[in-house]
Amino acid sequence: MKQGCRHPRGGNLKNRENDMRKLHGFTLIELMIVVAIVGILAAIAYPSYQQYTRRAARAQAQATMMNIMQNEERYFTSNNAYIASANAGNTFQTYSGDQASPKYGIAYAAIGALTTDLMITATPNNADPDCGVLTLNNLGVKTATLPGTVASCWK
Repeated sequence: MKQGCRHPRGGNLKNRENDMRKLHGFTLIELMIVVAIVGILAAIAYPSYQQYTRRAARAQAQATMMNIMQNEERYFTSNNAYIASANAGNTFQTYSGDQASPKYGIAYAAIGALTTDLMITATPNNADPDCGVLTLNNLGVKTATLPGTVASCWK
């Protein structure tokens, strides 16, 4: 019985060549399936990520508004009036997030001749389709531009 050509390291040479052909990589079909799966996952995850970043920016704006209100209340306790405007030489932080590119523009002003009322407004620099412009006054009343969203926007 004649034996086939043998490879010096053992095994049949023809079988080893077939094994090497099978280990050369992915087929186009396999690659396209992976690309489709990644595309589907990205289509699901990206809107969720956008909503998360909007909520985080909104929470930062609300924290900044509350900080301004606390500082104004301290000033009111001593002077029986609020600081007239954000441009009155005060040191309150009037931006939300990174100062170079804030997510919300925050403005505040005392209302009335005696400056005994205060309104703080946070306007998103990019559209916030969930809440819009947020406001807070000295009585603690919180509002949002879009009707019916105050409870969900001010959590």
